[in-house]
Amino acid sequence: MLRQKKIEIRYDISHPVTNEKRYAPLEDYLNASQIRSFSGNPGMNLQFAHHLKELVEKNGGFTPIITARIFISLNGRNMKKLISESLNLAEIPKFEPAYYWVEPFGR
Repeated sequence: MLRQKKIEIRYDISHPVTNEKRYAPLEDYLNASQIRSFSGNPGMNLQFAHHLKELVEKNGGFTPIITARIFISLNGRNMKKLISESLNLAEIPKFEPAYYWVEPFGR
């Protein structure tokens, strides 16, 4: 094994007017294989947030605020956040390069 990766992901969908917040479990939208390949890939995380946005717009009739709590650990290091938890992923263009919105990982 060349690397060890642990990741924690949580997506929240908020109503822009009432601020009502709902958790979106990955297991409700993706199978286990998809979750494994999806984990830690910033581009796929952003595309999934846009998928959630499109589902809410279609079924809920409003444009939601999509935030995520994504923490990652590489090779046994301490968990660090991948993105800011206050960042609205629904506002970022779907294929925006990750270096514009991902937090620096550091050492």
